[in-house]
Amino acid sequence: MKYWLLRQPLFKRLLTFTCTCGLIIAWNTICLSSTQSKETGALSEPIKTFIEENLNKKIWYGIYLKDKKYGYASHVFAKDAKHNYLIETLNLVLKQKEENKNFTTTITMKQYFNLITGEFLKCSNENDESAANVRSVNSATVVDDFLVVQSPKGTKTKLPWSKNYNLQMYLNSIMWVRSNPEIGSRITSLEIDCATGKAERIENKLIEKKQTLIGGKKVKKYTVLLKYEDLGEMQGTVLSDGTTIEFSIGPLKLFLEPEKVAQSDINFFNINETASLKIKEPIKDYQKLSLLKLKISSSPPIDIKNSFQQITKKNKDGSYSISLGSKTQYREKFDPTAYAKELQGTAKYPIKSPTITALVKEILNGAKTDNEKVWRLLAFVSNTLIDDYMANSEDALEIMNRHKGDCTEHAILFTTLARAAGIPAREALGLVYNDVDKAPGFGAHAWAEVALGGEWIGLDPTWRERVIEPIRIKTAGFDYIKINKIEIVEKSYSYQAPDNIKKPASDAYKKKDYKKSFSLYQPLAEKGDYYSQYSLGWAFQHGKGVTKDYKKAYDWYLKAAQQGDSNAEYSIGDLYTDEKWLGNNPTLAAFWFERSALGDNDLAAYFLAEAYETGAGMPKNKDVAIKWYKSAASSVFN
Repeated sequence: MKYWLLRQPLFKRLLTFTCTCGLIIAWNTICLSSTQSKETGALSEPIKTFIEENLNKKIWYGIYLKDKKYGYASHVFAKDAKHNYLIETLNLVLKQKEENKNFTTTITMKQYFNLITGEFLKCSNENDESAANVRSVNSATVVDDFLVVQSPKGTKTKLPWSKNYNLQMYLNSIMWVRSNPEIGSRITSLEIDCATGKAERIENKLIEKKQTLIGGKKVKKYTVLLKYEDLGEMQGTVLSDGTTIEFSIGPLKLFLEPEKVAQSDINFFNINETASLKIKEPIKDYQKLSLLKLKISSSPPIDIKNSFQQITKKNKDGSYSISLGSKTQYREKFDPTAYAKELQGTAKYPIKSPTITALVKEILNGAKTDNEKVWRLLAFVSNTLIDDYMANSEDALEIMNRHKGDCTEHAILFTTLARAAGIPAREALGLVYNDVDKAPGFGAHAWAEVALGGEWIGLDPTWRERVIEPIRIKTAGFDYIKINKIEIVEKSYSYQAPDNIKKPASDAYKKKDYKKSFSLYQPLAEKGDYYSQYSLGWAFQHGKGVTKDYKKAYDWYLKAAQQGDSNAEYSIGDLYTDEKWLGNNPTLAAFWFERSALGDNDLAAYFLAEAYETGAGMPKNKDVAIKWYKSAASSVFN
């Protein structure tokens, strides 16, 4: 029978080693080099930070054998406050079909540590095989100076126990990865099999590191080679926080996946691949694009619809020609009847929850137009959520409780708040352009759409975009997984005036002939030149050549900001710091300071740091504040 594989000791051992050595967030190795705190018997601060960051954060993986989905795995750290335990649980569900019957093997592995001292206490492995109708449990418990190993039949074996294995040791290799090691770096580790109490030495070597895009954010990833004494070589891809996104040993592979994808029959969702669907040439200055034409191929073929600033045409060979950007002038009309069903409150979008309604009331206090409401909601979501690509929250209330999330959580929370405010909104899924590590390509992403003026408009709470830049390909659900090739066909950009054309306006400004300078910049700004647009905004803000008008200053700054001008972004933030200008709004001010700081504006970095330090418009966060203060200070010293 085919399900024999589930019952083979070697296969189980491979799974156990794969999942306990490198699969889950702990990069689960027991390392010989110690990170013990100087205070004997106490956890080090880095370990405490790691536990705090990852407590109750469940991570999911798809399990594949020879590129065919074979099951899924989940991992979580939890706390037993009553006994002061930190409990690590790894659960694997393996599926097999034979003669129209489904067979399942469930493997649950647990480790218990003292949450105060980090001391290892016990572990257990539980196997439940429906194919053979067999359930077995083995365990190992520390008793004085011995490790008492108990077999499924109840037989106990006493082994000498060294207290060198503790939580510090167990998580030490995470600290190695989180310290940004150099290529070629090595670390030796141990693994203990809970079923036998035996240990094996492993040599870990960093063989590659680069950037990638996950959850709409750039992150570092490391490729680590592990050499075992009897199993040979394994390879894993790990992110800078220690999260493994891919692991392989021979034909057996595991990939980090969203929970629903991991548990489904969707085959081969490789976050490492979808994070980098490469293209030949980078898209330079994409913030200034007015039109981007692409040719997209997929296997199997998918259906790509028209959407906001996206026009599609299916070619004879099954590929798609897609035009993106303002030049398409395409807007999807809002259909109230078709949308009515979506607007209903659900567990995912609890729009009638007292918590949500009170929050929306607080955010929108004083907002009059739908456009102003959308800006406030966008800024709130962008500012509030701490980037965390493994949050995996299912609904808006859970997201607000955790205050963490990647692009999916940003889109869910914005959609919920907008709907609660009476503004039609929905999530959008697809691909977004990224140029990480000089390896241009497209990665999986989620954003949102709102209906304003009878039309659907795309915006992005993760990337802080009120109108999305034309570098996103919207697909139906997870169809983007099937896209295997993207080619750039044509690019065109907003008007950019040559320096010699702007020189007369600049010369007039230097001579303090502000009226002449304004009159010369104005036609260039109206054509789309971002620097001229910024210059008009500055003139209106400071009353140079024109009467002060903060609303007009904002309008011109916004045009330049939407083309990625960090000075204009900073200036908008500045306008929201004074009641006499656009009103004192810390949330909107911090929103624009962060956009500007991400564009390397040092003054914006300083005020952003101040916002994080004081909690003005941002979650109070000392570590993030220090990061931005350092960023602002570095340019001064440089």
